Amino acid sequence: MGGAVRVRQDAMASTQFMLAVRRLVSIGLTVGCLLVLLPAGCGPQLKNPDVLVAPDVPSVWAVVPMTNESGVSQADMLAFSDILVQQIEEVHGLQCLPLNRTISAMQALGLKTVMTNADARLLQQVLQVDGLVVGTVTAWDPYPPIVLGAALQLYLRDAGHQQMNPRDVVMAFRERDETGSNHGGSIIQASGLFDASNHRTLVDLANFARGRHVPDSAFGEDVYLVSMDRYTQFASFRLVRQLLLQQQIALTAQATDD
Repeated sequence: MGGAVRVRQDAMASTQFMLAVRRLVSIGLTVGCLLVLLPAGCGPQLKNPDVLVAPDVPSVWAVVPMTNESGVSQADMLAFSDILVQQIEEVHGLQCLPLNRTISAMQALGLKTVMTNADARLLQQVLQVDGLVVGTVTAWDPYPPIVLGAALQLYLRDAGHQQMNPRDVVMAFRERDETGSNHGGSIIQASGLFDASNHRTLVDLANFARGRHVPDSAFGEDVYLVSMDRYTQFASFRLVRQLLLQQQIALTAQATDD
């Protein structure tokens, strides 16, 4: 009788031991799976993109539709202009009017494009903006390696310049200086030729793309090398950066003179 009890006790102990071993193995497998899956679950490390900061804030800008001097008829100037508006909007301290609002104001003034400084100043007054960007595309090749060239002029309004009464707009348009003289503020220029076969351009593009692409996507950061719209974002960013740097230099010089 005692032997039978001892056998049952040994069997129970053996069963408990096996269950304990299985439990430990199960826990070990679970931990191992978690360790394997943890890096994938966390996903790629996200990075903050470089951002631009306006030297004189707050300010409101507007963009005149770009003109095409590239010699390529299929170049989409409205798409370029919209992207330029978006890049200005992303600058800390800047706002930019929608492109359609600028086009509507030009139509009301009978302006197909901005030809003179006087045209620019009048449109700037009508829109009541601190800065008006007028530009042209000088090179356009959407096939890799992409080439894009552009030149911009930023019409800035003097701090003490008075806003125009809307009732005086028509009279001002009729009496504007057709010689293209500049009144009411400074003009800042920026230009660039962005050739994707140039290594300096590729370095700048890599810095821009960092934090501005979908991680683990098919192209990754290289999406800017195969999409003209994406490449235009990069070029617009660099051009706006030039304008802001020139504006900072002008403000510093003005403060020194004062």
